[in-house]
Order: sequence, then C-alpha cells, then structure tokens
Amino acid sequence: MSSTGDGTTGTTAAARWIATRPETRPEAGAAEGAPSPGHVQSPLATVFPGESEMAARSRAFHWAATPLGPPDGWPAALRSAVRQMLATPVATSLWCGPSYTLLYNDAYRRILGMKHPDALARSGAAVWDELWPALEPQFAQVRAGGPPVYEDESLLHMERLAGGAGEDAWFTYALSALTDDDGTGLAVHNVAVETTARVLAERRQRALLAELAAERARLRGVILQAPVPMALHEGPEHRYALVNAAFRRVSGGRDVTGLTIREAFPEIAGQGVWELFDRVYATGDPWVGPETRVHYDRLGTGTAEDAWFDLRYEAVRDEHGRVAGILNLSVDVTDHVRARREIERLLAESERARGAAEAAARALAERTAEAEDARRTARSARGPPTSWRRPRTATSRSTPSSGSWP
Repeated sequence: MSSTGDGTTGTTAAARWIATRPETRPEAGAAEGAPSPGHVQSPLATVFPGESEMAARSRAFHWAATPLGPPDGWPAALRSAVRQMLATPVATSLWCGPSYTLLYNDAYRRILGMKHPDALARSGAAVWDELWPALEPQFAQVRAGGPPVYEDESLLHMERLAGGAGEDAWFTYALSALTDDDGTGLAVHNVAVETTARVLAERRQRALLAELAAERARLRGVILQAPVPMALHEGPEHRYALVNAAFRRVSGGRDVTGLTIREAFPEIAGQGVWELFDRVYATGDPWVGPETRVHYDRLGTGTAEDAWFDLRYEAVRDEHGRVAGILNLSVDVTDHVRARREIERLLAESERARGAAEAAARALAERTAEAEDARRTARSARGPPTSWRRPRTATSRSTPSSGSWP
C-alpha cells in the first residue's frame, strides 16, 4: 500500500491488490482466483497479446500460483504495461510487487541466458541471486518512490551460462517505477541495453594504441619490412616521414618522402582523404575504410583512374600520450574489386539470360497449347465422319459397304 500526503493509508484497488497478494508463491496447482473487486475480467489474450515466445509462455503460465495471482485481477496499469513491454523490441522487464515477480519480453531472453525460461514469474532474488546484493537497494529505492536509477556501462558478473557459469557483462540500464493513477507502486520497470561487445572492442582498441606507443622504437623497422603498403606521417600537416617499398608502388612510383599528403597527392583534393587525416590527428581515433575508392594517378602515367584500398589510419602517440603522427596502411585491392564486380556482372547477365530462356520456354509452351486447342476446336466443328456406299448396279447385290470414309 502507499501513503498519502497527510500520512493516511491509501485504499486504491492497486493497493489492495498488492497488500492481499502473498509474498511467496502458493502451492502449484492452486485454483485461479476470481477477479478483484473493481476490476473487469480480461482474457489472457488481451493481457498477453501477440505471437512472441514470451506472450505465448505468459498465456500458458499458471499465474494463480504466484504472488501476482490471476491476470484478470491485476490492476489496469499493470496489464497495460505488460502489453507495451511485449511489443517493445528493446530488452524490457517488469518486476512486480514486493517480491519483484518477473515478467519480460523476447529481447530480455538474451540477457537471462540459461536462466530463461525458468525465470518467468520468479522473484528478483531468485532470478539474479548473484547480483541481488547490489541490485536490491536500487530496486527498493525505486519502489519506495525514490528517484529512478540510471547506470551507464555498468559491469555485472552474471551466472547465465550453461551449468551456471558466470561471465562479465556490461549494461546500460534504467529502473523506474510503474504506478497507478494514485501513485501506488505496482512494479519496477527495467529497460536494459547490453554493451559488452562495444566495451570489449574499445578495450582492444586502447590496448592497441598502448602497444603502438610502447613499440615506437620498433615502428620504423616494422614499416620498412612490411609486405603491405605502409607510411608514417608526422605533424599536423601529415608529412611523409617514412614509406616502404610497397607504398612507393601504390604511389605511382613518386617519391613522397618529406612531402605533406596535400603536396604528394594533389589530385585527391575533394575526395575526403585529407579531411580524414585531419580528423584522426585531432581526435586520436583510428579510422578504417574497407574498399575505399580513390581517384588518382595510380600507375604514374599522368592519368587518374579509380582505385580501391583497404585503408586504416592509426594515431601514433609520443611518450606523453599526445598524437604526434599517423600510421597509414593502404592495401591496394583494386584488382580484387574489379574482379568481383566483373563476376557480379557476369552473374547478373547469366541470371537475365536464364530468365529470358525461361520466359521463351513458357511462351513456346503457351503457343503449343493454343495450337492444340485450335486443332481440337476445328475437329469438333466438322462433326463426326460420314459413311458412304457404292452405287448399286444391275448385277450387284445389295451388300453392306466394306468400309467408311474416314
């Protein structure tokens, strides 16, 4: 129940529903109870609509054997929240009543892992027993009418793998109160987005930058010996401090050492490459561009042409962690892209030819059928064949005709 502003106890239907529900599950098989006073009986298909897995499981569940009781006795606000939750594509859950009985949608299944589907209608302490010492105060704060909870990339060790094994996972989540019109708390509404993949990717990225900084002394040797085109740019003008033989080949044979990128490749103006270097240098964030098209003098003939590169620009930092240059990896994949496009063109032509052949075959079959229909119609119009007899002569006897004219 909830307290009003003057300290009296509220007596709303929702408060009576919460107060009269047991704190623990009744025995399995308990009969469904009648709807609470003031509530309109609602079919299960109305409370749990849709074709999702959790809608179907919720319709089939024996809710009378839970602290929530039969769904037709739930407050209207809770039933409405359940419908919205099931239709939401983001992982969403409702933790209802004093024991935080769980309802959840299909997207939340991934968060539960092996705890699904047994987690349905279980208490918060039972579902997340390994996390409950940290989570329960947050839930209690929200249920007591306190401010909502928001956690950004919070680390949780969750025992959700096979056999109850645990793993570290990161989440951005929010907890807010679901109340009725009188402010009575019905449930804690939880929206969660797992950010584990992004967090781990960012950690790997930071580790790579740290490794580059630690191995700066070896960087020049690595560049010179690398079989792929590599260059080291220094300073905000992105001056070529070092290039290897593979890079000279994709530069059209030009010697770019000591030149800025704008001086070395003036023909790429307006293609966004210079601006990418400026951004990487300013932010320190790497940039990766698979199969990036560049229009330039690739062969050193004086004629620009389209070429494709797998590009990666990495910030190089000094001993203080400041960006001092850019490591440029430019792998020429022009031949690969052209070959793939030619294959795609041939496949498209083959598909068109196959379609044309199939269409011609269908047309021939249709014409053949039409011709056969015409022949049958003509035969029907002539009628059945007629018989004829030889004319009688004075010496002949009247005998049946030996045959009929076809």
